[in-house]
Amino acid sequence: PHKDVDGFHPYNVGRLAQRIPLLRACTPRGIITMLEHIGAEVRGKHAVVIGASNIVGRPMGLELLLAGCTTTICHRFTQNLETQVKQADILVVARGEAHFIPGKWIKKGGDYF
Repeated sequence: PHKDVDGFHPYNVGRLAQRIPLLRACTPRGIITMLEHIGAEVRGKHAVVIGASNIVGRPMGLELLLAGCTTTICHRFTQNLETQVKQADILVVARGEAHFIPGKWIKKGGDYF
């Protein structure tokens, strides 16, 4: 687990889930770094993550929780996806499909990745 540069080892995912992160998944950590860089206030915001993969979606949800967001993770069985997206202050689409979310669903003034 100490050479797990991708942050995918169960030990490191478990530490993140327990709020004591050691090595973290690159893409989710990069998105958090971008939010910090642009000065986005994330505490108390509603974050929606589209995708529940072990590589991006789930670790992203944990990173956002750790940052103080109320976090919703949507997956292929999520009903009313449009409603979930419209409520997002922060939206992360980890689906690997361009234009999956129509622009009219997106709340103005949010942060989107």
